[in-house]
Amino acid sequence: MSNPSFAVEIISDESMPAWLPADMQEDCQEVLARDDYRSCLALKIGDKVSTFWDYGDPEDNSFGRRWAWVSKAIQDAYDAGRRDAIAEEANEDARQAALR
Repeated sequence: MSNPSFAVEIISDESMPAWLPADMQEDCQEVLARDDYRSCLALKIGDKVSTFWDYGDPEDNSFGRRWAWVSKAIQDAYDAGRRDAIAEEANEDARQAALR
């Protein structure tokens, strides 16, 4: 997959998805080099790429920690996937109709 319109990747080591812009890859590598217990959620919807860091230090992960961004990221990913699926189905229907 060279340049997907929708993609989600959890980055917790030095391997980076090809669709992640170079500056974001550098940022991720820098943080991961310092703190091996951090993880990053990289989300690509269309041309917009966002990264979300857990910064969940083992000693301060608790139910009081603010994880509100997770719900929105999951909902955005779901909505983008649904849009892609609907568009793909419409394209397939049009292709089938053209073959008739």
